Amino acid sequence: MLSGCSSLKTHSWVNPEFQEHSIGKTAVLATFEDEYLAGQFEAIFAERLRNFVPAVSLRAAVTNFTELDKKQIENLLKRNQVQTLIVTHRVGSVDRTQLVPYGVSYQTYATSSGSCSTYCSSYQLDEAAASFLDNTIETSIFDVRSGKMVWSGLKEVYSFNSKASNMERVVDGIVWDLEARGMLKATMVF
Repeated sequence: MLSGCSSLKTHSWVNPEFQEHSIGKTAVLATFEDEYLAGQFEAIFAERLRNFVPAVSLRAAVTNFTELDKKQIENLLKRNQVQTLIVTHRVGSVDRTQLVPYGVSYQTYATSSGSCSTYCSSYQLDEAAASFLDNTIETSIFDVRSGKMVWSGLKEVYSFNSKASNMERVVDGIVWDLEARGMLKATMVF
């Protein structure tokens, strides 16, 4: 029997410059239209990352998230000495997106209370690529110091909702891939 969020497909890419390079202090940002869902996902992801590195939900770090612009986000990251920014959003099947990262941009996206802007990865569209479901979660990791994309991945799921267990499975899949690539190393606490 398949669970509500079993993975169908996973595809990831790592920047060869950062292979086996551990990520540092991290801020997590989810750019879903549903702000509650985005905040919940960020909190779960940041909590899971704390087994490896200091991590925080970007929404939890500011009082009025929807009013942040590029300069304010960059200042917030710099002021808090954040080394790594993780950005997650949904990729729909109509995008017919193949994971071929070729750049980083700063884009506006819609939320239930207006619009926000954030860092996004760029994808080269390939009509021959197999499409992903509407519930595919795309995650990109950026090195704040260099501005380069470090890792990017697509994780296709059957459903993605506010049930913490579904989100945890997505996060665990991402964390597992990062561990396997040597980018996250568990910290020992005595």
